[in-house]
Amino acid sequence: MLSRDFVRNLRANGVSEWSILFKHSLRHVSVTVLTVAGNNLIGLLGSAVVIEELFGLPGLGSAAVTAASSGDIPVIQGVAVYFTLIVVGLNLLLDLAIGWLNPQAVAA
Repeated sequence: MLSRDFVRNLRANGVSEWSILFKHSLRHVSVTVLTVAGNNLIGLLGSAVVIEELFGLPGLGSAAVTAASSGDIPVIQGVAVYFTLIVVGLNLLLDLAIGWLNPQAVAA
């Protein structure tokens, strides 16, 4: 990232290394970092179901598994809607953060 053309132009114009690193380069890199972190958090939400069932912990994951084994459709639907709202809310927050950090990434 630090060998790209716009970084060389900033160095040629006399911009300090601190400014190049924190004001310019990290904004471009942060889009990728936020995207990967958001996908990992969503994956952790899905693996919470497995962890709760394996270790016998109380939570929505174990409630969903118990409801699925007993055929309790409204509980399964409620857990699915709740997890969906969490995923949609997390994606919305990530998109807003990415738009704030790098407006060019949203416009493209």
